[in-house]
Amino acid sequence: MCLGWAAAGCRSRAHAPSYIDLIHQFPSAQKRSALAPAEAFALLDAEVGGAVKSSLRTCGASRITWSVRLPRNAVLRTAIAPDRSGNAGRSAVALRIGISDRRRYEGLFRHEFAPAPPGTRESWQPVTVSLSAYSGWQWSLFYRPWETTWDLVFATDGAGCGYWAAPRIEMAK
Repeated sequence: MCLGWAAAGCRSRAHAPSYIDLIHQFPSAQKRSALAPAEAFALLDAEVGGAVKSSLRTCGASRITWSVRLPRNAVLRTAIAPDRSGNAGRSAVALRIGISDRRRYEGLFRHEFAPAPPGTRESWQPVTVSLSAYSGWQWSLFYRPWETTWDLVFATDGAGCGYWAAPRIEMAK
């Protein structure tokens, strides 16, 4: 009987997804912006420096919040770039990532892109953020991050726009 439970447990883990695709979960994420939703958020294939990536475009003072349970040894991976098209390219934009347990917010990443003259060539900048402090088992009687649904926040500050390429949460190897 115990062997049956052990085998069933192994089988359920084998079918668990190896990552959380945040673009796939975009429709269910909470979105807030000073702009109209159609202006503030878009899913598209963005070309930056000749490389095309499936991306999320955010503009103006906006934020997207995903409520997620993190896998053990979680790592957030994405790439960022400013949107230099139109008037958005002449404005500064800051992209930042934070996490919250709905009681406190902790900033994890921030990068500011200064205004650039027309024709400036950009490239994707890879971003890797360890979320291991918020996932898996921790040496504590009271802190149980594996039981917590975390709010993962992607925010855009400034008048410009930025791209988040293929944002996903993976288990570190």
